[in-house]
Amino acid sequence: MRAWAVIENGADLQEIDLPTPEPTGTEILLEVTHCGVCHSDLHIWDGYYDMGGGKRMSLKDRGVVLPLAMGHEIVGRVAKLGPDASGVAVGDIRVVFPWLGCGA
Repeated sequence: MRAWAVIENGADLQEIDLPTPEPTGTEILLEVTHCGVCHSDLHIWDGYYDMGGGKRMSLKDRGVVLPLAMGHEIVGRVAKLGPDASGVAVGDIRVVFPWLGCGA
């Protein structure tokens, strides 16, 4: 599958090929039709968080590894269903809620 990724902080994004995942269990595979760019994408592209007052927090020090495919605010068309997926059909349009909490 195609993705646009940060290969080097501050450089142009590059189109890369990644293996297409196979959905398992209740997972679904989306073909992304639209993707927003938000400020966290810009931080990843820069390679740091601007903490103000000239202070920066390196994303590399926080475990962010490049290359990294951009975009987490997505809308897509359901392309494939895992064997236990329900309530959705191939061709449906879905919005992704990308945040997974730690359970705390």
